[in-house]
Order: sequence, then structure tokens, then C-alpha cells
Amino acid sequence: MDRVVTPTLAATALLLLLAGISYEAHSAGDRAEEMFNRADANADGSITMEEWQVMRDTMFTTMDADADGYVTIEEAQLLRAERAGDKMIEKYDADGDGFVSTDEFMNGEFKGLKRFERLDADGDGVVTQAEADESRHGDKLMEKADLNGDSQVTMDEIMSLRAEKFADIDTDGDGFVSAGDVSAAYAARKAESDHQGHGKGHRMFERADADGDGQISAEEFANTRPNMFECLDADGDGAITLDEATDRDRHRDCRKD
Repeated sequence: MDRVVTPTLAATALLLLLAGISYEAHSAGDRAEEMFNRADANADGSITMEEWQVMRDTMFTTMDADADGYVTIEEAQLLRAERAGDKMIEKYDADGDGFVSTDEFMNGEFKGLKRFERLDADGDGVVTQAEADESRHGDKLMEKADLNGDSQVTMDEIMSLRAEKFADIDTDGDGFVSAGDVSAAYAARKAESDHQGHGKGHRMFERADADGDGQISAEEFANTRPNMFECLDADGDGAITLDEATDRDRHRDCRKD
């Protein structure tokens, strides 16, 4: 369902400054390897400078929907929204009918459930304040999921939030969502975030838009973190391996350069 050659984790921070997709969002091992393999065009286990450049060019061309040589914030956001829809179907459409049903969504794995299970140290189906205090993510869980304000989070509360999320996407209430439904909900949420001044995508876009004309030219895109490849190529052999691409500490250091 992908409409682009997906970049490596290392390249994500560089190329998707415009799309606002973070490295951490794709840090799971299986997902990282999948992304790396897609960028490794000849499947030799490394990304060369040539493959890197092809990947950059493909991303720009894909985002430049009207092929005018410039990427606007609207074009970048459209790509993000479409990817969100595709990913939703890929992850939860168990029967392969092109839709995600309520049951598929509720029974699938999701980040909030995994976090709950990690924090529930005694496995009793409840995360207490004491258990939450043991994790840096605990406060976030309590703030978001303690719906009745009793200083603990139950599995029922987690699943209640999950059901609300599905209902927000399933605007016609038929119990099924398509990739288009997800994309529309994603775009609406991001638009609201940008309107409130919290839009990471907008801030990243503005940094890449060197001349401030509201669009990214091919030249500006090419100049976005131009030394990232060399930085990530830790051994200087002219290629980025999977280990180098997924080295989170080095990745963060390169982004600071």
C-alpha cells in the first residue's frame, strides 16, 4: 500500500523533516529492519550514497504532488496523512478486506496497552500511583487514562480510551474504518495541533524553508542536514549498515550537528 520507498530510520530524521515523522516513532526492531530493507535497493545489507540520494529524490518527488518543483506544507501533511491511513490498515486489517473493524482495532496490540502491561508490576490488571511512579511514562498514563480520578488506571479505562479513539475515526458509526477515514482523522488532528501552535511538522517545515517563501525547493530539500550520511557512516566506509542506521545515540548526535 506504500506510495513511496520508505526511508531508513537514519534518513527519516533528515528526509522527513518536512513530513514530521520522528525517529522514535519507528524505533521497534522489526519495523526498523523493514524500513532499512526498503531503502537498501540492491539488498546487500547497506545503504550507499547512491541509494541514499535515490531515496531523497524519491521522497521529494512523491511529496511534490503537483510536480511544480516545490513542496508546500499542505503537500507534506497530505503524505503524512496518507501514510497514517496505510499503516492503520497494514497493522489491524486481520481479514484483509481493506477495512479495520471495531473488533480488529480493539483486539490488536497498541502502545497504550503495552505501556499499561509494563507498568502493572504485579499483574493484577490495575496500575497504581506507586507503580506509575516507577516509570518515566507513568505520569503520562495516569494523566490520560485515570478517567475516574481514583489515582489508578484499570484495563477497562485503557480500553474505554481505545474505543473512543476508534469512534473518532469511524465518523459514520458503521463499525468499520478505511485508510481514507484514518487519513482524514489524522489530518484534522494535525491541523488542530498546528492551529494551537503545537504542530511539530510546521516548525520543521519552517526550518527547512530557508528563504521563508512557504515552500521547499529541491535545492532547499537537498541542503537539509547535508552531512547526515557521513555522520551516520560510523566507520567511514561509504555505506550505512543496519547497525549504524539504528544506533539511536549516534542518530541523536548527528541530528545535533
